[in-house]
Amino acid sequence: MMYEYEILDGVLPVSHYVSDVMVQSKGDAKTVVTWKGSFKRKDLNAAPAAGQDDESAVKTITGVYRGAGQVPAFIVIGTSPITSSIRIGDYALNTQTTSLRDLVGLGHTPSRLSESALILIDCQNTYRQGIMRLDGVEEAILEAQKLLDMARQLEVPIVHIRHDGGAGTPYDVRAEIGAISDEVAPKGNEVVITKHYPNSFFNTELDQVLKSYDVQNIVLAGFMTHMCVNSTAHGGFNLGYRPTVVASATATRALENSNGNVVPAQQVQDAALAATRDLYAAVVGSVSEVQG
Repeated sequence: MMYEYEILDGVLPVSHYVSDVMVQSKGDAKTVVTWKGSFKRKDLNAAPAAGQDDESAVKTITGVYRGAGQVPAFIVIGTSPITSSIRIGDYALNTQTTSLRDLVGLGHTPSRLSESALILIDCQNTYRQGIMRLDGVEEAILEAQKLLDMARQLEVPIVHIRHDGGAGTPYDVRAEIGAISDEVAPKGNEVVITKHYPNSFFNTELDQVLKSYDVQNIVLAGFMTHMCVNSTAHGGFNLGYRPTVVASATATRALENSNGNVVPAQQVQDAALAATRDLYAAVVGSVSEVQG
C-alpha cells in the first residue's frame, strides 16, 4: 500500500527522523489530514554539528495526506538507527470516537457514591476457585472491599446480589463455594438478594428495594464483567436508573469465540466495559476515582 505525503516544514528527509506522529485532524473524501510531531535527527550519513549532541537536534515538521475516499490509517516512523531501513506501519487514525451516551446527551460523568446505592454483584467464592476462577479476581475483591467500606462510611444503601445455581453447582449459595466472600460479606441491615438470571433486576425484588430507598443512581461492582455486571447495568438503565461501573472492582475470564479461538480475559474485560460504557453506564477505572 502506498501513502502520499509531503513535508511542509523541515529540510531533512523524513527518513532521517524517528518519532511517534500524532494525528490532529482527519476526514473522508478529498479531505486533508494533518499530522505533526517532534522528530529527533537520526542522520546516519552525517555527523552532528560541532558541539551538538545528535539526540538534541530536535525539529518539528508537519505533513499532510491528500486523497479521495477513506483516509488510510498511517504513520511514518522513519529510519531505524540500527538497520537504516524506512519502516511504515499501519496504525489506526481513528483515535476519536463518539459514544451513544455523547450522542443522547448523557455524558460520562460518574455518579457520586453519596448520592447512589451500591450494588455488589455475585462477589462469591465461586469465582475464586475451581473451574470458574477469574483472572484478577483477588485484586478485584480488594477493590470491592474498599468500595464497600466507603459506602458504609457514607451510610448509603447497600445491596448484595448472589447467584444461586442450585445444589452441586459452583453457584450453590448453601455451600461454601457459593457463599459471598468474607471480605465483602453483608453486615447489619444490608439487603441480600438472590437471583437466577444474569440481570439482577429480572425476577427479583431489586427494583422495589431501590425504589424504597428513592435512588436513581446505582454504583455497580462484582462478577463477571461481561455477564452479570453488564446485564445488570443494562437492566437498570432500561428501568430508568443511572448506572456507574467501577472497573477495578470487576473481573472476568477468557472465552472461546465461534472460531474456536480463545479470547484472553483482559480483552473480554476491556470489550465488556467498552460496550457498556457506550450507552448503559458511566465507567470509572478504580475505586480511587469514585467521588464520595
